[in-house]
Amino acid sequence: MDPLGLVAGSGRFPLLVAEEARRRGVPVVALGIPGSPMRGLRPSLLL
Repeated sequence: MDPLGLVAGSGRFPLLVAEEARRRGVPVVALGIPGSPMRGLRPSLLL
């Protein structure tokens, strides 16, 4: 399955998307916007 590319700023939405994708077995690749921390988005949620 192709990974989901996620460009993430701040807020909870990127984390919710990554968690649901992983729950469905979809690999996630995330790119954070400088200055906008992705709080809670851990490497364990990625690929």
